[in-house]
Amino acid sequence: MRLDVSILDAQGDIEIDQSISNKVNAVQRSVAQCLNSNGGSANFNEIVEHVSKRWQTLRKRDGLPYHTRIK
Repeated sequence: MRLDVSILDAQGDIEIDQSISNKVNAVQRSVAQCLNSNGGSANFNEIVEHVSKRWQTLRKRDGLPYHTRIK
């Protein structure tokens, strides 16, 4: 499964900042992992739980509080 996300400007041209692109790609990978682990489908709550677990794991690795915003 491949998910494509694009952000369009007023003229319909794709405008994606690299940092936004990286964040979107990470979220896409997390959602795809959740879907794959649930046989290709998952409800919204399962997806949110999966992404939240991943976020907490990253914060533990970085040593930052869970509520810290990364810029």
